Amino acid sequence: GNAGPDNYFFDFDVDGNPNTTELIVSLGDDASFGAPFDSSLLVYGWESTFPGLSTYKQPRAYVAPNSVATDFLKNSLSVTNSVAFESGSETNTFRLSYTNNKQQGILPNSEIRQQKPFPIFQTMVGSKR
Repeated sequence: GNAGPDNYFFDFDVDGNPNTTELIVSLGDDASFGAPFDSSLLVYGWESTFPGLSTYKQPRAYVAPNSVATDFLKNSLSVTNSVAFESGSETNTFRLSYTNNKQQGILPNSEIRQQKPFPIFQTMVGSKR
């Protein structure tokens, strides 16, 4: 059930002691909504739920994090460069274009690079009348 200040937490027996229940931070809510931070309040957050982490089943003080989303996110960037060459004669034409496209998203390792050559050759077949 709901527990803690203003019922923002869930009560759950984490440590196996049936006489006490611990406060669990709601993991399904928007992170911008919740109880006011209180350093005297010990809670179990997402980092307490993974057995492979050293913080597994370890409570922590309910305080604001040391970093914010802008420490992790970065500015996005999109760059496109194109070049084309063409030539021809009465019976043949030739065009070669090349486009280099680079996009970086706001998340680390979200870069996309595309390099596209595009050749076109045309030849007139038959005789003129």
